[in-house]
Amino acid sequence: MRFFVKPTTEGMVLGFAGEKLGDVHLTIYFKDGRVFSHVTDQHRPLRPWNLNFDEKLLSQKAERAFKRWIRSYSPNKYVWIMTSSLRHKLLSQFPRQEGRIKMPVEMVAAELVFDRNNPKRWRKLRIRELLGRDMGPGLTIIDGTFHWVHPIDSKKMLAYTDRQFERYWGMIFRELGLDKYLEYVASAYPEVIAEARRKVKRLSRR
Repeated sequence: MRFFVKPTTEGMVLGFAGEKLGDVHLTIYFKDGRVFSHVTDQHRPLRPWNLNFDEKLLSQKAERAFKRWIRSYSPNKYVWIMTSSLRHKLLSQFPRQEGRIKMPVEMVAAELVFDRNNPKRWRKLRIRELLGRDMGPGLTIIDGTFHWVHPIDSKKMLAYTDRQFERYWGMIFRELGLDKYLEYVASAYPEVIAEARRKVKRLSRR
């Protein structure tokens, strides 16, 4: 089973894809200053769930989260970025098919090992060297904790931990209805979710 994300002209369609599940997905789109979200199940004549709200409410919550990530940085502060080979290896786990980005459910149990002394995987440079260049975020240690960083200008940067990043996107997708989608799939197709959980659990023990 895979989790897919398909961009549309106004938003996105996302959800699980698997033979036993069929077409059950979450649609999110933006129109006239409002956010619309609904669950579609091809086996049901009516939508199991739908929601719409003012998009300003979401942007305000996102802005408050981003403000906490803004920090000053030293001109000589170093970060490590992934080499092109490591980046391509990671991207290969999220194949594109028919305009969709798909992720194996097993990726939930995966870990990225940071070996900054391995030149085949990581490249060392200064934070300011990331300005205006499409290299992805850099990884560095701040207050004894790993942070991903994006420079905003020559003095300020966004710096966040994996945990903060997960909480941020968890909040965003919770507001957009992903939790309602997951609750629906879990209640309507419990055998599909149970099988996915068993597989992830087995992989996490390896």
